[in-house]
Amino acid sequence: MTSIGVPIPLPPWAMTAGDATSRRARRDAASSRRDSAAGMPDDGHGEPEGLDLDELYTNTYHDMVRLARQFVDDVESAQDVVHDAFLGLYRNRHNLESPANARAYLRTAVMNQARSALRRRRTAREHMAVAEPETAPGSDEPVLLADEHAEVLRHLDALPARMKEVLVLRYWEGLSEAEIAKTLGISTGTVKSQASRAMKKLTVFMRGNDG
Repeated sequence: MTSIGVPIPLPPWAMTAGDATSRRARRDAASSRRDSAAGMPDDGHGEPEGLDLDELYTNTYHDMVRLARQFVDDVESAQDVVHDAFLGLYRNRHNLESPANARAYLRTAVMNQARSALRRRRTAREHMAVAEPETAPGSDEPVLLADEHAEVLRHLDALPARMKEVLVLRYWEGLSEAEIAKTLGISTGTVKSQASRAMKKLTVFMRGNDG
């Protein structure tokens, strides 16, 4: 599995370094909202009970960066993608039906943010109208990608976007077909067909490389 050797930065909702005050303020505000709503019918729009954003951030940050890294060119871009995904979760936390949905929300948000990042990158390159110069791997590349995975990942990048997404979620993230379908907003039948076609293409790529 890919290792991401980067420290966990402050969450996007933190206002100052070591933001214990900010965390207490958020929890006090949530408590106040619950107290003010006591005795009133639940309108279904309150913050989910038991949602600890700081704990979720600490426990899932590296997993989400690793996922984003499969789609964008470098760890720094992957961190930007994950930052935006967590910020979206923070802004929309009141719409979560349950804290159990938070990780699935993040996974989908990371995929969407990665797609947006790639679209912006393509647009910028088109406007620049110049060929992108080839760059040598960074000095941290051996840490980021195990040698035995590098060739597979190179061929994975050659797949159509949807096929790549399905394979990454299946074999890197270990999601079931139903979970992949939910994350990508497609049917399980499409997941199966895309995975099958992607594996056939990868097999052809790898055999061609061996020859």
